[in-house]
Amino acid sequence: MSESIRDGSILIVEDDPTYRNTFEELLPKLFPKFKIIIVKSFDKAKQTIDQNIPFDIVLTDMRLVNDAGNVELIGGIEVVKYARSKDRLTQIIVITNHPQLGNVYGALAAGASYYIDSWLPRDARTPD
Repeated sequence: MSESIRDGSILIVEDDPTYRNTFEELLPKLFPKFKIIIVKSFDKAKQTIDQNIPFDIVLTDMRLVNDAGNVELIGGIEVVKYARSKDRLTQIIVITNHPQLGNVYGALAAGASYYIDSWLPRDARTPD
Protein backbone atom coordinates (compact mmCIF):
# COMPACT_ATOMS: atom_id res chain seq x y z
CA MET A 1 0.00 0.00 0.00
CA SER A 2 1.47 3.37 -0.95
CA GLU A 3 1.10 6.38 1.28
CA SER A 4 -0.28 9.53 -0.27
CA ILE A 5 1.30 12.90 0.37
CA ARG A 6 -0.75 14.95 2.82
CA ASP A 7 -2.24 18.30 1.95
CA GLY A 8 0.22 21.16 2.22
CA SER A 9 1.36 24.38 0.65
CA ILE A 10 4.36 25.61 -1.32
CA LEU A 11 5.36 29.19 -2.05
CA ILE A 12 7.63 29.74 -5.05
CA VAL A 13 9.35 33.13 -5.43
CA GLU A 14 10.80 33.28 -8.95
CA ASP A 15 11.05 36.12 -11.43
CA ASP A 16 12.34 34.06 -14.37
CA PRO A 17 9.44 32.97 -16.63
CA THR A 18 11.24 29.77 -17.68
CA TYR A 19 11.43 28.57 -14.10
CA ARG A 20 7.92 29.76 -13.25
CA ASN A 21 6.53 27.80 -16.20
CA THR A 22 8.50 24.72 -15.14
CA PHE A 23 7.20 24.98 -11.57
CA GLU A 24 3.62 25.56 -12.78
CA GLU A 25 3.80 22.41 -14.91
CA LEU A 26 5.78 20.11 -12.65
CA LEU A 27 4.74 20.79 -9.08
CA PRO A 28 0.99 20.06 -9.38
CA LYS A 29 1.92 16.66 -10.83
CA LEU A 30 4.40 15.91 -8.04
CA PHE A 31 2.25 17.34 -5.25
CA PRO A 32 -1.37 17.08 -6.39
CA LYS A 33 -2.78 17.77 -2.93
CA PHE A 34 -0.61 20.81 -2.26
CA LYS A 35 -1.66 24.41 -2.70
CA ILE A 36 1.05 25.98 -4.88
CA ILE A 37 1.47 29.73 -5.07
CA ILE A 38 4.00 31.32 -7.42
CA VAL A 39 5.00 34.99 -7.13
CA LYS A 40 7.63 37.12 -8.89
CA SER A 41 9.16 39.33 -6.20
CA PHE A 42 9.98 39.78 -2.52
CA ASP A 43 7.17 42.31 -2.22
CA LYS A 44 4.63 39.78 -3.54
CA ALA A 45 6.12 37.03 -1.37
CA LYS A 46 5.79 39.23 1.71
CA GLN A 47 2.15 39.98 0.88
CA THR A 48 1.47 36.27 0.40
CA ILE A 49 3.23 35.24 3.60
CA ASP A 50 1.26 37.91 5.48
CA GLN A 51 -1.95 36.08 4.52
CA ASN A 52 -0.97 33.59 7.26
CA ILE A 53 -0.89 30.58 4.96
CA PRO A 54 1.21 27.92 6.73
CA PHE A 55 3.75 27.08 4.03
CA ASP A 56 5.52 23.74 4.24
CA ILE A 57 8.08 24.86 1.68
CA VAL A 58 9.25 28.25 0.47
CA LEU A 59 11.47 28.06 -2.59
CA THR A 60 13.09 31.31 -3.69
CA ASP A 61 15.53 32.48 -6.29
CA MET A 62 18.55 34.28 -4.89
CA ARG A 63 18.40 37.16 -7.36
CA LEU A 64 14.98 38.67 -7.84
CA VAL A 65 13.59 41.53 -9.87
CA ASN A 66 11.65 43.87 -7.60
CA ASP A 67 8.26 45.32 -8.47
CA ALA A 68 10.02 48.34 -10.04
CA GLY A 69 11.88 45.99 -12.42
CA ASN A 70 15.31 46.29 -10.78
CA VAL A 71 17.42 43.24 -9.93
CA GLU A 72 17.86 42.84 -6.21
CA LEU A 73 20.92 40.71 -5.57
CA ILE A 74 19.87 40.25 -1.98
CA GLY A 75 16.16 39.63 -2.71
CA GLY A 76 16.25 35.93 -1.98
CA ILE A 77 17.88 36.47 1.39
CA GLU A 78 15.12 38.94 2.28
CA VAL A 79 12.55 36.26 1.40
CA VAL A 80 14.39 33.79 3.63
CA LYS A 81 14.55 36.23 6.55
CA TYR A 82 10.89 37.19 6.25
CA ALA A 83 9.59 33.63 5.82
CA ARG A 84 11.75 32.39 8.70
CA SER A 85 10.53 35.21 10.97
CA LYS A 86 6.95 34.05 10.39
CA ASP A 87 7.45 30.28 10.71
CA ARG A 88 10.44 28.45 12.19
CA LEU A 89 9.33 25.08 10.76
CA THR A 90 9.01 26.00 7.08
CA GLN A 91 11.60 24.37 4.84
CA ILE A 92 13.19 27.23 2.90
CA ILE A 93 15.17 26.47 -0.25
CA VAL A 94 17.25 29.03 -2.12
CA ILE A 95 18.05 28.33 -5.77
CA THR A 96 20.34 30.30 -8.04
CA ASN A 97 21.92 30.48 -11.47
CA HIS A 98 24.78 32.46 -9.93
CA PRO A 99 26.22 30.44 -7.03
CA GLN A 100 28.70 32.33 -4.87
CA LEU A 101 30.13 31.18 -1.58
CA GLY A 102 29.17 34.40 0.20
CA ASN A 103 25.56 33.96 -0.88
CA VAL A 104 25.55 30.41 0.45
CA TYR A 105 26.67 31.60 3.87
CA GLY A 106 24.28 34.55 3.78
CA ALA A 107 21.28 32.42 2.89
CA LEU A 108 22.02 29.74 5.47
CA ALA A 109 22.73 32.33 8.17
CA ALA A 110 19.39 34.00 7.33
CA GLY A 111 17.58 30.72 7.95
CA ALA A 112 17.54 28.83 4.64
CA SER A 113 17.28 25.08 4.98
CA TYR A 114 19.04 24.43 1.65
CA TYR A 115 20.94 26.37 -1.02
CA ILE A 116 21.27 24.77 -4.44
CA ASP A 117 22.56 25.68 -7.88
CA SER A 118 19.94 25.65 -10.62
CA TRP A 119 19.20 22.32 -12.23
CA LEU A 120 18.44 23.65 -15.70
CA PRO A 121 21.32 23.31 -18.18
CA ARG A 122 23.04 26.65 -18.77
CA ASP A 123 21.80 26.82 -22.41
CA ALA A 124 18.16 26.39 -21.29
CA ARG A 125 18.26 29.38 -18.96
CA THR A 126 17.16 32.82 -19.92
CA PRO A 127 20.06 35.19 -20.60
CA ASP A 128 21.07 37.71 -17.94
